[in-house]
Amino acid sequence: MATTNITITSSDTNNNSVQKTITGINPDATSAQLVSAAQKIVALTDNTYVKTDRVDKTNCDTEASGKQTPTLSVALDTISIATDLNNDGSTYRTALTYDGDGELFFGGFSVEAPGFFVNKSLYEGVPQLKFARLQETPVPCTFKIMTTETATYKAAEITVTITA
Repeated sequence: MATTNITITSSDTNNNSVQKTITGINPDATSAQLVSAAQKIVALTDNTYVKTDRVDKTNCDTEASGKQTPTLSVALDTISIATDLNNDGSTYRTALTYDGDGELFFGGFSVEAPGFFVNKSLYEGVPQLKFARLQETPVPCTFKIMTTETATYKAAEITVTITA
């Protein structure tokens, strides 16, 4: 089983380096949380805080490798409704690349009633992000393309901006 530890480095009153390792750290803890905790631990001593190192340890002989990071991207992450139009004048497309095995979904719209219909489609055999402007929508507008985490791949997220 993979473990997460931190090594706290400080210096004592004689300027000698002191290290303390704490095991069994929550693997979801952020760097900011770990640094904050380490600084508080050092503050209980006469030592001076220097740094915190996170150590994620996996036994490669007995454990499967971690989850892969998928590629999630679009050809245009900023799309202009004035210039990046398809031939019908209301549908916008940009090539979409995703090599994971999770589900794609859309959300995080920056306006309450975004007025855009967004989906993934195939266009001439190429995966596309396709969206249609359903009404006059305030721009710029942003939305997120997200994927679910699976047993093999981590979740991914990108932001697309629509401009005038």
